[in-house]
Amino acid sequence: MNDNQNGNGQVSDGDILTVGAFAGLSPEDSRLFASYGEVVGLTGGEVLIEQGREQGSLFVVLSGKLRASLRSEMIAVDLGLVTPGETIGEMSIVDPNPASATVTVLESGTAWQIDRGRFQDFIRRHPESGNSLLNGLAAQLARRLRRASGQLIRLGEFRCAAFEFL
Repeated sequence: MNDNQNGNGQVSDGDILTVGAFAGLSPEDSRLFASYGEVVGLTGGEVLIEQGREQGSLFVVLSGKLRASLRSEMIAVDLGLVTPGETIGEMSIVDPNPASATVTVLESGTAWQIDRGRFQDFIRRHPESGNSLLNGLAAQLARRLRRASGQLIRLGEFRCAAFEFL
């Protein structure tokens, strides 16, 4: 059992929710928010999130290793590894559209999970903490969007250079 879990698979210590999008929460609010979710097992080879499918949970990876990727009819893009302390599913917690990427478990482990309903319940019951949490999620999504924009620019530059070569 992970040190952050109690016998019920619940997060008993909010320390895992003190990084990234959760950094703005006080230790008390972090523990309170952690109590709204649960710890789940991740099995190697499992597709945790599938691109194009409905997905309504936010995950914080506690242990193990995952890979994020996306696919179109013409190309597959590796978005990178997801390691302990990182979050996935941020978009789906605030937007009910289908998942924009696939996340596959490479190495078995655990994650803390909260579904959209419990997330919204936390925000409704604790608006000041919820505001801090939403600001943290928005900042994290903005960082990921900037990184993706940079990747698109490099891809465009590569295509231009290849076209000029021909």
